[in-house]
Amino acid sequence: MVDSEPGNLASDWYLLSGAGKSHTALSDASHSGKATWQCSKCRAPRPGTGPIDIEVRHPPEDSPLSFISGSMLGLISADLVSKLGGAAKWLHVGSVRLEGHGDLPTWRTVHGQYDLVVRGNRSVGHWVCDECGRNVYFALGSRYLYPAPDPAIEIYDGRMGRLVVTGAIVDNLDASRWPELDVRRIRVATKPRDGLTVPIGATRR
Repeated sequence: MVDSEPGNLASDWYLLSGAGKSHTALSDASHSGKATWQCSKCRAPRPGTGPIDIEVRHPPEDSPLSFISGSMLGLISADLVSKLGGAAKWLHVGSVRLEGHGDLPTWRTVHGQYDLVVRGNRSVGHWVCDECGRNVYFALGSRYLYPAPDPAIEIYDGRMGRLVVTGAIVDNLDASRWPELDVRRIRVATKPRDGLTVPIGATRR
């Protein structure tokens, strides 16, 4: 088990992400209006932004979690939202329309009330967005969390359509119903392994 390795804490956190390669793009109408909710520097939803309603060119095809090309905004299937039950309260969930066809009831936009950096240990890049104050982070290698998230918050936004969730949520999901949903246990490290000394904890968005 990954959380039994030296330098790790006992962990009951999981990273949910789309295992497929399908994503989508905003329609021209939504693209022109994204300045109302998207930071122009880091492309994440601006702090304090609630549910985001958008129009897309085509729906994602092969995964219950996806994202908008050129944006940090995620997409989640309505079926997966329903399986999250009351824990969905930690997410901002908006509506999706399909260009030329109206409402797309099988999909929702998603971004978390709390943002959490999933860290790595190679090819690390980090800076603070000078427009919205977000920690912008990129790394390759072994994934881990540091510092340990607050377990009272059941779902964190892991960025680009990824969610960091508690083990209790995974137990209730029956993830086998979504072959293209990648569910991976993610360890909590006792110290950062990316060479950074600045604090990068969870932030309320």
